[in-house]
Amino acid sequence: MLKNRRGSSVCALPLTTVHRAPRGPRGGSTEADAIARRKSDSSRSVANQVALAVDDAVELRRVTTCEEGLRAAMSERTRLSAVRAEIGMALARQDTLRGMCIPGAEAMVSHLDAAFARIWTLNSDGQELELQASAGMYTRLDGRYSRIPLGQLKNRSDCSERRAHL
Repeated sequence: MLKNRRGSSVCALPLTTVHRAPRGPRGGSTEADAIARRKSDSSRSVANQVALAVDDAVELRRVTTCEEGLRAAMSERTRLSAVRAEIGMALARQDTLRGMCIPGAEAMVSHLDAAFARIWTLNSDGQELELQASAGMYTRLDGRYSRIPLGQLKNRSDCSERRAHL
């Protein structure tokens, strides 16, 4: 029987012993008792080894799961750092607004596994969004979504509060 108690495993193995007829004046043999003790000690040793092996397997599984989580988190951080770096370099260039936004949209698509990314800016009168960059599946800047009046958006509050929307 194998049980897990408070983080450690306990293994109990059913053992049988050979019963012998009593010998001599004391009714038993010290040699037979010694053999029975050795068998019992040996059985306990085997049970402890099995319990330790199970504990090691459980610990290995826990550590492996933690390592996988850490790898995923580090991969995510690496991807986000790459996006930040590319967007930072694009913004640092002395280029037009559109020339700075296009590499940013391309970085989001390539590093964040997005199907597409678009960047709009609010026009000077604050009533319309103008498409500055589009990358991924849809790259046209002069299509249906090139200019969008604020009243036609589902996420109007994001624009009026000047917050990014993903």
